[in-house]
Amino acid sequence: MDPKRIPLPPPQMGFRNEYEDRSEAYTREIIAENWTINGKWFTFKSILTFPYVNNPELIKSAYLTLHSHLSPGEGNKVDANSGPNNAFYIRRIDMDWDVYYPQTVTSKSDVYNFGSTSEDQVLVPHTNLKQLDITVDVTALMKKMKNVNASGFMMGFMIELKESSKVLNTRIFYSNQYPDNITPDVAKAPRLVINY
Repeated sequence: MDPKRIPLPPPQMGFRNEYEDRSEAYTREIIAENWTINGKWFTFKSILTFPYVNNPELIKSAYLTLHSHLSPGEGNKVDANSGPNNAFYIRRIDMDWDVYYPQTVTSKSDVYNFGSTSEDQVLVPHTNLKQLDITVDVTALMKKMKNVNASGFMMGFMIELKESSKVLNTRIFYSNQYPDNITPDVAKAPRLVINY
């Protein structure tokens, strides 16, 4: 069977520290980051969801492709990848959430541990390269993916750094949300390709 390319809606992003919640419903970037804003440390995480996939248990392979942002709006605003340990996890979300009201996923109480599981998680290793497009095998994650409250969407992936600490680390990728007419080549949009 030919591969099936799944369109990805705009990601949700949560970023906060122990004092503030600055979560956003939609963002032009997919971010895994520890950084400072006005001298305060924040942890950034991103959530990716996608339309419902029939019979995920029958998937033979699934690959997620992400492209480094050439002009990131976060981090040092120059390099998509920076820091001494910018390795990050792609985890499966395993709790119901409202994809139409994404702010429900990033409350102050749960933004750090929002319903993701370490089971079958994928570790994307650290890079010293300032730009690095990646294609990641997410087959094991997809095989156990569930629908969100019969919404027509899957629960999705959580993107987060391996280590949450007060060290500047960042990985920033294009999303498919381009405010202010910042529209790169369509080929830079994230994609999920599934084979049955």
